[in-house]
Amino acid sequence: MSTGVKLESKLAHGNNLPFFLQRRIQFREALNEESAVASSFSYASSAKRKPSEMVVDKNGFQEASQELFASEAIKGMMQWSKVGSIGPGLSNLGNTCFLNSVMQCLTYTPPLANYLLTGDHTKKCRVEGYCLVCELERHFKRALVNSPDRPKVISPNGTVGHLKWIAKHMRVGRQEDSHEFLRFVIEGMQKNFLAGYDVKKMDARVKETTLIHQVFGGYLHSRVHCLTCTHTSHTFDPLLDLSLEVRQADSVSRGLQQFVRPERLSKANRYRCDHCGKLSDADKSMSIYRAPNILTVHLKRFNLTPFGEASKINKHVEFGTELEIGAFITGPKQECSDYDLYGVLVHEGQTCNSGHYHSFVKASNGFWYSMNDSSVHQVSLSTVLKQRAYLLFYARRMEASAKTMETEPKVQVPAVTQKPAKTSHVRASELPTPPATPEPQMIKDELAIISNSMWHLSTAPSVVNCKLDRARSRPNSSWIIKSIAN
Repeated sequence: MSTGVKLESKLAHGNNLPFFLQRRIQFREALNEESAVASSFSYASSAKRKPSEMVVDKNGFQEASQELFASEAIKGMMQWSKVGSIGPGLSNLGNTCFLNSVMQCLTYTPPLANYLLTGDHTKKCRVEGYCLVCELERHFKRALVNSPDRPKVISPNGTVGHLKWIAKHMRVGRQEDSHEFLRFVIEGMQKNFLAGYDVKKMDARVKETTLIHQVFGGYLHSRVHCLTCTHTSHTFDPLLDLSLEVRQADSVSRGLQQFVRPERLSKANRYRCDHCGKLSDADKSMSIYRAPNILTVHLKRFNLTPFGEASKINKHVEFGTELEIGAFITGPKQECSDYDLYGVLVHEGQTCNSGHYHSFVKASNGFWYSMNDSSVHQVSLSTVLKQRAYLLFYARRMEASAKTMETEPKVQVPAVTQKPAKTSHVRASELPTPPATPEPQMIKDELAIISNSMWHLSTAPSVVNCKLDRARSRPNSSWIIKSIAN
């Protein structure tokens, strides 16, 4: 019998239903948990486009010629790779509450935590001297990895000791603005991720494809329409957070509406058109062109009075556990414009350089916690929503692709509540609020898996037709084998 005939015989034997039904999936223990998690998303794209293949859309937005960190990888990092108990509080080392509150919100940012817990950065770090990303990687492991000897309070001395590296004008012992500190931390991590590259020769768009920009970054779209020649100019600027005016806004939604409201440039503010060259009246508008995976909303509570004195807007600005921003996006349609709240940073006091900062975070187990320096305790969702927020952290809700919906089986799950046809997912606010009692420091693996599955029901795009997404939520293989054996 020829080789070709043998091959056809094997294919005929394998391509039948009884053959597939008899097959069993063989699970094998991973060498270590971190490498198993890392393999699912820790990779970078080395593909480059030729100059003739540069993608420029109809509005003039140019895509990066290559990606330093693959944007597709972020999709597998948006949900927690492992469920655990809440982490420790942070010691206040002398007016460092502004730093502690930011650190806690960053620690519970799923894609950033999922990446740093793999240890991938330290293995490849090319930074000479102090590396903020390496420091945060050590901090995240101390805060998030469950262990019998994990303390209830840890000291952020590694970050505090290098405060001048993060922001040259900031001083230890002096109260600083948490939003400003957050921006310097993001910029510091961006600098570290670009270490080893020839950034002087690198295109600006390519620089904006690091892990940091893939997680926190997006683009704003500015349009100026000349009323003399009717020409419209388009400008695209990187977006790392969204600052909203709240003086005349009582909610985040209202603040977004004001953000995109057109503005007439006239009189002393007339526009010099780059098309006709004339100084003329123009209409200017701003919108989101490409939304970030992690949307940080900054509520502008601090401003200067006509006398040059700092003042604060102390009113409550309404925000929700969900945020839909599709109406404010003018760029190409993205997979999902729905976001879920996971962090709230609060300032108590009258000025940004005085008072007290603390935060609230949604942990991987789905419960909300107050993180007030060394104090950590569970709180209800209603308590979180009553806060006079200064910073809000939202994570994009990842939808399964059409291909996944067609090829993967669907699990029928009873609906938790009856909702109008407009939304088919279960809102976090509709789930029973857990009792405000401290959670044990350790959670057994079985309870963690149950908590994980319940949490995914509250954030899944659809409860009636819930897709199996193995890349996002993959239980430990040893636990599966143990369950089958029992």
